[in-house]
Amino acid sequence: ITLSPYLKRLLADWDELELADPKSEHRVPATRILVIELLAYQFASPVQWIKTQQALFQQLGVTKLIEIGPSPVLVGMSKRYASKATLLHYEKHHDQVVFSNDDQGPPASSIFSPFADAQEFS
Repeated sequence: ITLSPYLKRLLADWDELELADPKSEHRVPATRILVIELLAYQFASPVQWIKTQQALFQQLGVTKLIEIGPSPVLVGMSKRYASKATLLHYEKHHDQVVFSNDDQGPPASSIFSPFADAQEFS
């Protein structure tokens, strides 16, 4: 996946190093290599945001995006590809995102009253 020679060697020697065994003396160094190499790959790889946006809005037909985060960054970046979609940020567009209803509905007693005379089974 990453073309890392360290990962290639580690994966090739996986069984020999007994890395599946929790008592293997090689687990800590192997874990260190895995974390370093996979994080390095992730940091060096381009973010596929444009392809993601195209897939969401053009191929899948998403019509509403609600961003939940500290600021509406993704909403701003989505404007280019989501010309027909509704783009909302949970804090900025609170009234459109959060449902509230003052009507509490009928009391529970009115729902369960037909069963009030029922006898318990023992």
